[in-house]
Amino acid sequence: VRSERKSIAYKLLAISELNMAVFFRIATCLSIGLTVSAANVGWTFQGPYTYVGRGDPLEISSAGAVQDVAYSAGSGGKNDAWFIGGVNAGVWRTRNFHDTNPTWVNVLDVQKPAITCSSIGTIHVSPTNPDRIYAGCGGSTSSEQGHDWNVVNSGDWGGVMFSLDQGDTWKMIDQFPLNFYVTAIFESKPGTVLVSAQSNVFDKNDGGIWLIEESNDRSVHIERVHNAPTFTIQAFQSTPKQILVATHPRDPARSVSFSQDFGKTWTDGGRLPWKEGTYPFYTCSTTMGNGNIVVAGLTTQYANVSATSSQFFIKQQGKWVEFAQPTSMDEDGMPKDRMAILADPAIPDLMYVAGNAGALAWRVNVTKALAIGDNTAETTRLRASAWVKMWDKEDVPNDSLPHGDCRNYAWDPTYADGGRLILVSDGGIFGRVSPRQPGGTWVSLNGDYASMELLSAHLDNRERRFVVGAQDNCAQVFSAPTPTSPRPRGVGFVEGDGTVTIVDNVHAPARLYGTTQFLGVGTIDIDPSTNTRTLRDDDDDCGGLCFAQGDDFINVPIDVYFPEPSSFPYFVQPYALNTQDPTQLVFWANGTATRESGLYVFDIHANVTSKHDIGPPALLMDTPPGAFFLDIVSGGYTSNKADPTLLIGISSTELYVKNAATQGRLVTRALPTTYAVPVTLPYDASNNGARILGPLTHGRTVSMSVSPKDSNVIAITGWTSIRENKESVEEVWVTSDGGVTWTNVTCNLKAATRVTGIIRPSGILVMDFPRNQATGLLVSTSNGVMVTFLDHTVSADDGTCGNNWTRFGDLEEFPVVLTSALSYEHYSDTLVAATFGRGVYTVEHAKDAMLDVLHAQRTFAGRHHAVARVPEESSAVYFPPQQ
Repeated sequence: VRSERKSIAYKLLAISELNMAVFFRIATCLSIGLTVSAANVGWTFQGPYTYVGRGDPLEISSAGAVQDVAYSAGSGGKNDAWFIGGVNAGVWRTRNFHDTNPTWVNVLDVQKPAITCSSIGTIHVSPTNPDRIYAGCGGSTSSEQGHDWNVVNSGDWGGVMFSLDQGDTWKMIDQFPLNFYVTAIFESKPGTVLVSAQSNVFDKNDGGIWLIEESNDRSVHIERVHNAPTFTIQAFQSTPKQILVATHPRDPARSVSFSQDFGKTWTDGGRLPWKEGTYPFYTCSTTMGNGNIVVAGLTTQYANVSATSSQFFIKQQGKWVEFAQPTSMDEDGMPKDRMAILADPAIPDLMYVAGNAGALAWRVNVTKALAIGDNTAETTRLRASAWVKMWDKEDVPNDSLPHGDCRNYAWDPTYADGGRLILVSDGGIFGRVSPRQPGGTWVSLNGDYASMELLSAHLDNRERRFVVGAQDNCAQVFSAPTPTSPRPRGVGFVEGDGTVTIVDNVHAPARLYGTTQFLGVGTIDIDPSTNTRTLRDDDDDCGGLCFAQGDDFINVPIDVYFPEPSSFPYFVQPYALNTQDPTQLVFWANGTATRESGLYVFDIHANVTSKHDIGPPALLMDTPPGAFFLDIVSGGYTSNKADPTLLIGISSTELYVKNAATQGRLVTRALPTTYAVPVTLPYDASNNGARILGPLTHGRTVSMSVSPKDSNVIAITGWTSIRENKESVEEVWVTSDGGVTWTNVTCNLKAATRVTGIIRPSGILVMDFPRNQATGLLVSTSNGVMVTFLDHTVSADDGTCGNNWTRFGDLEEFPVVLTSALSYEHYSDTLVAATFGRGVYTVEHAKDAMLDVLHAQRTFAGRHHAVARVPEESSAVYFPPQQ
């Protein structure tokens, strides 16, 4: 319904301070939430409200990634406020920014259904009216899925929104084209707004700049005024005449444009001297206090996208001049990363730079940097004085650090002593006190910011504790909220990127397992914001695979027996506990020159209190040549009978089944579709097979769920492409005979999500309702959790689709957010959702909530007389009793 015409004119009321709200109408054809009629099912937010590393003496808290930050001075009696745009988390506001623990409130949650996206790419405060706030959506995430910037784990790219009352109420900007990765918004004058995008969800090179402007004849025009992908727009000069500068990625011949007519027309700013054979994949700019403009970019090579670096340029006497840097600002080697630069507001030749991994945060004297010449002793001295590490002991005596992988800077003008530097990163928001000289400190400003990008979450039902795998933010444990502790903070116990979690709820106390990327084997640690402050509080270093048992943290020494990085090639590497005997931890290891690929098992017996109590893993079986496992289920029931040796695995093309129905043999069966193989890192043969950093899939490409009562019933979904979003086919499939035949149950799933772009089906869950003659299916999407039922009272050949998807829970209880995984705690009948930006949500009495939906659908279809609603049996009957 949205055309891509170059210019669209609409006769509307004039844009003024009083009628802006009429111009920016609610978009009638935006889809998320506008027609969702799901009932309340009892979702409850559980946390975490930030986290700290285990044993960190400074307790500098981190949270989910923040993409952008902006300050509003307030007017008309309103207090000043700070806004952050969360990665898949919406817009948050605080009015006590200078407190030790600021209070953050999500200002979009109360706007449903008017606001249709939460993946915030940029925030902008009007220069002339601080009550007018803008935010744009796009590929806001810290999780890469493909080889480039466009295939990412993010929510819907649903357009641009605005507020006229400092964030109290919000509306979408009508008729702005959807599915664009919005990167910047700039109000060049009252009534004129510029919006930039670096790509379209279905075309990675379709970006540009749009002008939204009121004409003299009182009509409003939305016009695409620049066709080049664009990252940043800002005022290079405000007086005597405004000059705007925009920076563009991916075209080394045209990286900068200027406008002198409030953004109506743009002229090329001249070619920057990017290194031969490279191009910038991210660009940004800042204007120094002396009027000079600095443009910077993260670069990669055409021949090798893993070879990333950075360059800095300043325009002097009409020419772009490069100045030296001490290291690459992108040591991750991933062409999705960003950097930040900001000129000091008071010192003319001072600016601040923030990068990724080991290039954390710098104070840069541009005059000295320009004076650096060839490799001489004088050059070394100048480089050290020109670029100062703002995390070294000499600069930060108390060893305080912000979370790494940086995104944007801002300046806090109202803080004491001339202000402080604000940094947003993959760990939330931080402040540097006294940034202009050594001796300052870093402080967390995350307060109670309740955002976390989770890949998984599981519940310990007796202690009411959760274990979660948080992208960029460790594997964590935290307790559910209580009246005395209503905002629980997580404890990071496995450093790095938290991935797969699981809980042994049979053992007393429960064992809460967490791991990091690659099961912790061969991880690369170049981030100064990890390891430097953490003090271990027990005898066991958690390593890369660990479990919490009461107050103890116990390492599973998988790296001792499988030290080769190639043993575990995937960022999200699966492992499982045998459901019939959870002392058995099952995993798949890739083959090496001396070992075949196979499935292995650790015996973690009931009396384990240390990693030294855990013996070497045993080989369960060799796996077929060429086989690999993206998900694993161990133990279960087959045809209502316990099947403790059951093994089910999945790759991108095949299902591997070993159960009672296969007479104990591992059989291979074709999947009904081909899923994407995750992007993996190459290995350096000259360095003991160490990984070489580069593009890397940070999430699952396939999800599988097996019925607890019958392992022949299996549901699958996932990504069929990680190269181009337009190539991905989003479907859900179910088999009832162990993969011999498959049924496509996608039906109306996309329509039910109301998503304009791609729905990103990820976590899937099968729940059994035998007494009510149905099988429930839940799938997580970019608009929360969807539910349907395989109704066994309906014939499969009755000519209908056979199932109807609907949102599980309304927008008041479960926000618009990308949801990555689902788990079901059967002893307490609790459904757990891991969201990719908003932490953990749960539904207690989950089977009753599901039955409400099932029987509402049956009533609507006139089938409620076919089977009466009866209390459902507990799924706990298919698991061992709790100790």
